[in-house]
Amino acid sequence: TEVYTFVGNTRTIEEKLLLGELGIGIVEGQVESGDLISIPKMRDVLVLACAADHPMAGKKCMGLAELEGQRFVMREKGSGTRALFDAYLEREGLSICNCLETDSVDIIRKAILYDGCMAVVSERLLRDQIQQGEIYAFYREDRGWERSFNLVYHKDKYLTPSMQALGELLE
Repeated sequence: TEVYTFVGNTRTIEEKLLLGELGIGIVEGQVESGDLISIPKMRDVLVLACAADHPMAGKKCMGLAELEGQRFVMREKGSGTRALFDAYLEREGLSICNCLETDSVDIIRKAILYDGCMAVVSERLLRDQIQQGEIYAFYREDRGWERSFNLVYHKDKYLTPSMQALGELLE
């Protein structure tokens, strides 16, 4: 059988599942439709990231006020990461400078490394640069940016052995 792979944000994956254009999806955000089953499969943590030469890099602790007005590269609307960070900014009453919005991890990485931007992004996506000391990552002590990647499918969908294997692989 032919396997079709599509990469998109949570909202787009949800729409394609509801339209029957995808059989199964992996998303980092919360799906809204009650017609979809969402099963947490893999833990993930978001970090606040900046380049190693950024003025904030190396700090052991950062106050919320220090984020005010900082330049950020953001994920696009519809992304689970974006929704989580937008809710955080609103809850804390913070205003940042959103200077770039993209769905490309590579562009986010480059904006952090070369344009002086900060970002909130999955630690997994920057792991190599963090380990090499090119990017500095702040972790929330309260674990407030932990989340899961979820296996999502339509409630009326038959899960083939391949789909079941994907779920097991994620565990």
